[in-house]
Amino acid sequence: MKAFFLSILMLFSGSLCSQLCFGPLSSYSLGGYPASICTDDFNGDGILDLATANSMTSSITLWFGDGTGTFTTNATFTTGPGPWALACSDYNLDGEMDLAVSNVNSAGYTILLGNGTGGFSSTNFYAVNWPTKLIAAGKFTSDNFPDLVLGSYSGDSIALLHGTGMGTFSLAATYFSGGAIESITAADFDGDTFLDLAVPNWTLPPTINVLMGTGTGYFSQPTSIPVNTLIGHLAHGDFNGDMMEDLMACHTLSKTVSYLLGIGTGSFVNTGTSYTVGDWPVFSATADVDNDGKTDLAVCNLYSENISILLGLNTGSFQPAITYSAGLRPISLCTGYFNGDQKTDLAVVDFTLNSVNLLLSCLSNPTTSVVENEEDSEIRVFPNPSGNTVHINSNLKIAAIWLYNSYGMLLNTKLKNTETELDISDLPDGLYLIRIENEGKKHISEVPLIKMSND
Repeated sequence: MKAFFLSILMLFSGSLCSQLCFGPLSSYSLGGYPASICTDDFNGDGILDLATANSMTSSITLWFGDGTGTFTTNATFTTGPGPWALACSDYNLDGEMDLAVSNVNSAGYTILLGNGTGGFSSTNFYAVNWPTKLIAAGKFTSDNFPDLVLGSYSGDSIALLHGTGMGTFSLAATYFSGGAIESITAADFDGDTFLDLAVPNWTLPPTINVLMGTGTGYFSQPTSIPVNTLIGHLAHGDFNGDMMEDLMACHTLSKTVSYLLGIGTGSFVNTGTSYTVGDWPVFSATADVDNDGKTDLAVCNLYSENISILLGLNTGSFQPAITYSAGLRPISLCTGYFNGDQKTDLAVVDFTLNSVNLLLSCLSNPTTSVVENEEDSEIRVFPNPSGNTVHINSNLKIAAIWLYNSYGMLLNTKLKNTETELDISDLPDGLYLIRIENEGKKHISEVPLIKMSND
């Protein structure tokens, strides 16, 4: 068993100091002007697949990965008119991945419930009061059911939908941002464990509206944060290593991105620092692109025929942007380990050429090592395997705990003292990685965790 754990940990741990590198661009033809993309395992084989929203053909397409960085087969499914944004989650709690889709050409949204074999057991369109462009999933109530927020197309309305745990939703509340909504970002901005929302307004003077989760399944009324330039998209992540969520803004008109540092109360400090990217930065995502343990940024430049990568320094600053060709009109992207080498790859959708373009990392293999506890640092993770709750104990004060899935995606971040616990009851069975950092960052330990249900 020890040998098993060590071999698994070798896949995850280690540090890498290498120049950013991607292999030749590979493309897969679609149709219908794809507007967005997401990744998850839709056919239950443990390998990442891709889903695209095809805006002009009222459909989504699934591309099934084979684990080598190739997507060999695909299937297309009907949605409501004008699918635009996607949100992946298990909406009916059957252990299979489902999709929620916004619909810009109709007043509603579409729910596709996955069957675990690469198809959907049902597809249903649900009406709301206005066409929807934006969608985000999260657990906004205490019932542990996935919920949704919808952003209106060419309007300022935000709809909060409470999930029933059966793949259906009920309208709980509507909020108004005061300007046209360009993106919705959900994260815990004040450290109270409740998801909050950040919404940029496409209006003058430009602002970001923050809606704080109250723990009751609802949000506070929006609080406006002034910014200097109109924002087309927001992404969140920890850019300065303080374990607080920050925001990265795409300024489509000025061809720049800038960041606001969170202070842990739901407020942000506008640093005034911006970085030049390409023409019309329309979408961004955060990930550790160069495998150095720091948060980086990937940006789709709609009119420059490329994407920009900004490597994070973990100080609140980034290196200058590096550009890579990514089709004619890159409009959205997602990240994942598509060829199983534990290095971050990119999948970019081209709105005009109707394609998915893959950039597979060609970083050299990292130098891997198992982190051994030093004499004055003792960490226990128990029980392991576990089906519900995992306890973490250390003789030193714990500064942070991260939980990753086998794809390298961050699932949970916690801050506590010398003893804490993680609730993993809603996670599917499988392999995970717990990363524990002690105060002062003197000791970082990584422990593989097996989720194994009791039934």
